[in-house]
Amino acid sequence: MLSHLHKVWHWIANSLFPQKVELSTTEKHEATVIALRLLNLIKEHKFAEALQNGTSTIKLLVSPATLEKAFKDLQASQGQLVSFAPVDVEGFGSKKVVKVLVKFEKEDLLAVIVVDDKGLIAGFRLKPAKDVPSTWTHPAYVDPSLFDEKEVNLSAIGVEVGTSLSIPNSNPLAGVIFLAGSGPTDRDSTLGPNKPLKDLAWGLASNRIAVARWDKPSAESSKISEQDITLEKEYLPFTIAAIKALQEKLADSSIPIFILGHSLGAIIAPVVANADSEIKGVVMLSAGGGKMYDSALRQMRYLVSLNHDPPFATQEYVELLSKQIAVIEDPKFNAASKEDLPFGAPASYWLSVKEYDQVAEAKKLNVPICILQPGSDYQVTVEDDLVKWEEGLKAKVNVDIKVCEGLNHLLMAGEGPSTPEDYSVEGHVDEAVVVAICEWIKKSL
Repeated sequence: MLSHLHKVWHWIANSLFPQKVELSTTEKHEATVIALRLLNLIKEHKFAEALQNGTSTIKLLVSPATLEKAFKDLQASQGQLVSFAPVDVEGFGSKKVVKVLVKFEKEDLLAVIVVDDKGLIAGFRLKPAKDVPSTWTHPAYVDPSLFDEKEVNLSAIGVEVGTSLSIPNSNPLAGVIFLAGSGPTDRDSTLGPNKPLKDLAWGLASNRIAVARWDKPSAESSKISEQDITLEKEYLPFTIAAIKALQEKLADSSIPIFILGHSLGAIIAPVVANADSEIKGVVMLSAGGGKMYDSALRQMRYLVSLNHDPPFATQEYVELLSKQIAVIEDPKFNAASKEDLPFGAPASYWLSVKEYDQVAEAKKLNVPICILQPGSDYQVTVEDDLVKWEEGLKAKVNVDIKVCEGLNHLLMAGEGPSTPEDYSVEGHVDEAVVVAICEWIKKSL
């Protein structure tokens, strides 16, 4: 589907849910019927009717016109929708997650549909079926003969996640642990046809720098209770496990380890680095300088201002998000709050975001810092975010800050002001970014 629609529903469908619960046969059947009805209505081009059974948030985020264009774009790339069949239903708190195999003429996809306790559609996304090979090809600056890719599993907080270790064939200079952006992003930060973290990993590995990147755990696999999830717990346990796995594979604990975060991963990177005295440096790409929920509101306002047809976002959703943020900003807000909150994430998560100051955390670092900011990024901007880093870190030494002109949030080149449609255009991380990171790491050794 349209990359923007995918990103929005990806967030909602995979918000931080409570622990897994057992469902009765009847509950599974009822949720499956609701999910199949949604797909049938979309297949029959009854887009308005399909959205009638959505939650209020879904209705504000996605218009019938947006859904229609997304479906047409999908069929243009994948061919006609042929059939669909239920695969699985799981319960998480009061929600049911229904997985349906959707067959198109060219490719099989997996629909993940979230049904809430009122029988309403609370989230929807499509992802490639596991047995469908990726069409991604490596960028020209990568030389696969210079490294090997090893697949391992990481275990932390009762969850096992897939991990790729990119190991140079000769004398690795350093190791880097990647921290991906928001939501249950895969190890490559796949968005549409693009895999920016895979571009980066293979680019670094081609320059004798080992990399570990891991799949962030999805809502379906989460073992963390709703009351306990925080921004730190979303990243830190898996990062610690990734460091150990990379060091074991390198068989040399003296090889320096760096942290590289993108987007939300960049925001949390200072916490991760401060938690391990052995970390030698931090690379932050598209690092937000303020509160994540304020950034989300700013993005939505920008998308409304584009007056795109169909709209990327609606004024009604901006107003809803503003009200949800006001709840978080209320001094009485706490981890036990039950109000409707952004993207379906629980109060404990938003409380941790509210209390976290990434710039102040970065000030505590005693290692080199590299901040690369895409000049055409609308999600994280020079005017709203980079200025906070520049001001907050101006008194620190060993801080390198660079604006990468003409690049979007995925660190890929585009034309004119960035929009969500850029993410559906196949591309690669700009080679200058890879070169800048490699040179900075070598300088910091």
